[in-house]
Amino acid sequence: MKQLFKFLLPLFAFTIVLFSSCQKKETTSQRATNVEELKGHSVAVLVGSVQDIQLSQKLDDKDILRLNSGPEMVAAVKQGKAEYASLDEASIINEDLDSHGIEIAFRGKEIEDVAVAFHKESTELCQQFNLFIAQIKADGTYSKIRNRWITHCLDTMKAAKIPQPEGEPIEIGTISWDVPYTFILNNEWAGIEIEMMQLFGQYAGRPVHFIDYDFTGLLAALQTKKIDAIICFLFVTEERKEQVLFSNPYDQSCTVFLAKKGGAVVDKGSFWERVKKGFYKNVIEEDRWKMLLGGLKNTLIISLGALILGTLLGAGLCALRMSKKRFWRAAAKLYIDFMRGIPILVFLMIMFYIVLANAGLPGIVIAIIAFSFNLAAYTSEMFRTGIEGVDKGQWEAGRALGFSQSKTFFLIIVPQAMKHIIPVYKGEAISLVKNTSIVGYIAIQDLTKISDIVRSRTFDAFYPLIIVSILYLLIAWTLGLLLDFFYKKSTKF
Repeated sequence: MKQLFKFLLPLFAFTIVLFSSCQKKETTSQRATNVEELKGHSVAVLVGSVQDIQLSQKLDDKDILRLNSGPEMVAAVKQGKAEYASLDEASIINEDLDSHGIEIAFRGKEIEDVAVAFHKESTELCQQFNLFIAQIKADGTYSKIRNRWITHCLDTMKAAKIPQPEGEPIEIGTISWDVPYTFILNNEWAGIEIEMMQLFGQYAGRPVHFIDYDFTGLLAALQTKKIDAIICFLFVTEERKEQVLFSNPYDQSCTVFLAKKGGAVVDKGSFWERVKKGFYKNVIEEDRWKMLLGGLKNTLIISLGALILGTLLGAGLCALRMSKKRFWRAAAKLYIDFMRGIPILVFLMIMFYIVLANAGLPGIVIAIIAFSFNLAAYTSEMFRTGIEGVDKGQWEAGRALGFSQSKTFFLIIVPQAMKHIIPVYKGEAISLVKNTSIVGYIAIQDLTKISDIVRSRTFDAFYPLIIVSILYLLIAWTLGLLLDFFYKKSTKF
């Protein structure tokens, strides 16, 4: 417990200082009233969005801050990292901008159509959706759904229970932060587009299954047929028409530019009152702690699965690396150099979107395989170095005792090699746990992804990130203790 206390105390002290730090004073400058006046100002945009494409043609690249979600863009404005944030107006309909010290600086002039994106070959499914959307717009169903989510306070809303038929599911890629269209409410998918697609599932006689992707991964998932459609209040553009098949528009919106209000927003109340309020909002409200536990479970499954499989693969690779046959030694070395030279995120996406795209494996399984292959390249060299570090006389001692070569290896060489292997392996194992934080890119809701979802609902970066950091720290600390235990056992030999 003393070791855990040593770990947590500096982190707790840091968070307290950070939380209670004074807010920056506002700087006054001429407020832009149109896109042309944004030149020379920093603007946050969603990477790959219509706003990103349009502003890239009008502003210098150094003035554009590309982020992965709407909440990150709003946070960038609040924290002074960007002067403006460019979002579609529909995504902030339900937001209390005043509470964040944010306001709409101006609106764009262009009205954009919003539609569902299908794979180019899914013409039948697209036509079926076009008939469906025409029907629910004609009978007023879509308007009723839209008005209910826009005019009501989200605190009083609940996800609709729309029964789904049996059959082959329609896999729909979406994002979990686009309130009030697609988001997570009380640990369930909710929003205008979610209910619309659930009704489409009834209409088509097929259940719908929603998968939470990073926005930048949606198109790749559709093109590789991992999903059947994309719905995330997606604007229709000529560039996107070349890559996907759009349905008929079902909604419209314009771009708004957000900026800080003139005065700083002060959260009244004592320090501990603000702490309790923030904790309740980010952890207790809507049972968000259940989401955090779910993310923790996925992180542990991927970490432990990859550690076990990667260690076994590393042992096999080590055997090839130490083989007497030149071919196997060269093949093993080539694999090790290849894996060491590729960033793990790139390799993970190659496995998910290309190599195992059509294997039908769950994302968690693909993540375990990818991390295992990566870990094996490093553990194999650890094992080889540890084994070669044992004095060769130990082999002769084993043979002198009448042991076979395999018995000598497992009873004499391995216990001594472990003294050299475990300290290095410990660092690599902890690094693997931390590296799993990237699996959100392939639609897995791990700890980091869950923190993004919570931030998208609360617009609070502090608590979700600190809580997740502490959970990662506890995992690493526990894993370190376990490996230290094995190290002490190995030193007794």
